[in-house]
Amino acid sequence: MGLKQLLERLRGDNHVEREDDIIRKIASGLKDRLYQSTLKHVDIYFSEYPEPTTLESIFSTPGFRKDLIVAAQDKGVPIDSSTDIRFDPVTPAPDEAFEVCAGVKVVGSTVKSFPKASNATLKVYGNSGILERGTYVLEGKVHSRYKVGRGENVVLDDGLRRHNDIVIKAVEGDAFQEGCPEHNNLHVSRKQCLIEYHEGKFLLSNEGDDTRILRDEQKIKLLSPLQKVALKDGDIIVLNRKVMLLFNLNKD
Repeated sequence: MGLKQLLERLRGDNHVEREDDIIRKIASGLKDRLYQSTLKHVDIYFSEYPEPTTLESIFSTPGFRKDLIVAAQDKGVPIDSSTDIRFDPVTPAPDEAFEVCAGVKVVGSTVKSFPKASNATLKVYGNSGILERGTYVLEGKVHSRYKVGRGENVVLDDGLRRHNDIVIKAVEGDAFQEGCPEHNNLHVSRKQCLIEYHEGKFLLSNEGDDTRILRDEQKIKLLSPLQKVALKDGDIIVLNRKVMLLFNLNKD
C-alpha cells in the first residue's frame, strides 16, 4: 500500500486504530535497533509527499508525538520529551532508516545530524535580480529569523505591516524588459519566504507564491510554511521562478 492510500485510510472511520498501528510499528522498529543512549532525534521520511494539511493533521499533531513517545518507552526505547520528532518530506531517507510501511521510513539518532554553522551569506545569483545590499549575512544565533521579500518596510494586502530583513529591491513601474533584473524583482512577493536558525542549521520555509531550492540536479518546491527545509552550502533559492539567491554556509 502506497503512502497516498495509507493517508486515505487514516482519514477513514478507524483513524485512531490505524494511527496507533503506525505508532506501534515505529516503536517496535526503534526497539529493534537497541539504541544505547537517549534518542536526540526520531526522523520520519516520506518517499511521496502528501498535501501539507494532510501531513500536519496526521503526523505532526501533539497527540501523535506524545503517543509515540509513550509507546516507545513501553518497549524500553530510550526516548523522552526532549527527543525531537521531525518530519522530512523532501530528503531521501538514509540507508540506516527502516521502513514502517510503503512510503514511510524512520531512523533514530543520538547525535545531531546537521553540521553547526556560525553564519551564512545570501547574494544574487547571476544577474537574476537586485538586492538592497550586495551581500546579506545570516547569523547563526538562537531565535535568528530573516524575512525575505520585495521592499523593506511594506504594507501587505491585509493591511498588516512587514519589515523584511533580506530585501529584494522595490522598483517603480513595470516598463522593464522581460528577464532583466528590475522586471524579475517585480515578480517577488512582499511576503516571500522565511529563513530561521535552529540547532546549527538554517531552515527555509515559503510564505509567498512560489519558493524553490535548486540543489545540484534536484528541484525542491516549498509548498507551505509547514514545510521547512535545511539549506545546504551552494543552494540556490528561487523566488517566484525569477530572482535567484545563492546561499553559502560557513561551518564551525
